[in-house]
Amino acid sequence: MEKPKQPPFNGLKSTERLRDIYRQAYLELEAGDRIKLSRFDNFKVDWRQVEEEETFEAFLDLNDGKVLRYICQLEAPDEVKTLLDKIEQTEFFFRLYQEANGSDS
Repeated sequence: MEKPKQPPFNGLKSTERLRDIYRQAYLELEAGDRIKLSRFDNFKVDWRQVEEEETFEAFLDLNDGKVLRYICQLEAPDEVKTLLDKIEQTEFFFRLYQEANGSDS
């Protein structure tokens, strides 16, 4: 009885591809290069700096103890500032509501 053929193991190629993407996206950037970041989930950002300044810094911790620093500029700063103001107002009114109802959570 003949064994069915199994597909070749691609795990190493996948890992190599991930390393290649990581290297291109993070390690090969040079000062002055421009990229688009759509999210800041993995970055440390000072949101006050986002609101108050034209450019702001975003930091990404790497596993080897190194930190990447990006200088960022928003494509639509007025829209972001309006959204951040709305979030701040909502948080303020929520705290007032909690205080008025004697809730600390």
